[in-house]
Amino acid sequence: MEDLRALAAHGSVSLRLFLLMALMLFAVGSAICALPPDEKKLDSTLVIDLPAPEGEVLQAVRTASQDGIIHGSQVYDKEPILDGAEPATSNKYFGKYEGTGHVFYKVRPDTISPRHFKASADLGTISIRYIVESLSAMNTRLQIDAVFVQDIGGRIHPSDGTVETSEFKEIQDRIRAIEYRKKKDAEGLKARQAFDEANATPERQRDDEIGRLGAAQTSLQNMQNRLHDLRHELEVRVKDPGADLKSAPFHSAVALRSLPTDSELLILIVTPYWYGVETTDGQHGWISRAVVEPMP
Repeated sequence: MEDLRALAAHGSVSLRLFLLMALMLFAVGSAICALPPDEKKLDSTLVIDLPAPEGEVLQAVRTASQDGIIHGSQVYDKEPILDGAEPATSNKYFGKYEGTGHVFYKVRPDTISPRHFKASADLGTISIRYIVESLSAMNTRLQIDAVFVQDIGGRIHPSDGTVETSEFKEIQDRIRAIEYRKKKDAEGLKARQAFDEANATPERQRDDEIGRLGAAQTSLQNMQNRLHDLRHELEVRVKDPGADLKSAPFHSAVALRSLPTDSELLILIVTPYWYGVETTDGQHGWISRAVVEPMP
């Protein structure tokens, strides 16, 4: 009888010890899930710099996060596609993202022992995080993390890298499709423009010619106006008969010749009272500003 009581007492102690250890394991698992993202270093984290603008990468990642599929994993051998995933704006495991760039999440709850998550077992949730960060106008950094967390006990099973690389391939294919569409759209626009030019109607050709002629006439008129302005700025004419062309800018200087009225002169030098000028036959000299006037 005493032996039975001792055994019962020993069993009670063992049961209490088991419960205490279970509570400790649960607390540790919960603490790990509560770690901020900077303290969670997954060995399978995939970081790639893509030669593509941020807008294209964002479009591809947003579509991938909403496609409902966990790429690179499965639950049953006969079902190679693991669907049922949902996009999310936040994630309990990864916590609040406080870095730069844009973050997206895709989760698949109620998943039984998914493939390519290390030692995965039991029922849990797959969480995928995508981080998109612009590096330059034509370069963008993409980071992908994937993890499976059991519902009971919160045990963490990181991906072996297959999920991250499969998700990246899906995103890369979408980026290529976007670039292909842009290229085809540009080629189509160029082809339509060439077709329109080759098949322009006589009326349109006439209108185009009239437009070009009008532009040329406007350009010519602008040049004539500018020439007129330059003549006013650089040319004068004699307004008094018998104006003397001097050898120096002084009234006492030697007179080189007498200029008739309306003689045109090109201004070379400007002083407060004299112009250094050139005549139409190429002679240089000085003339008083008082005896000349601007060209009409």
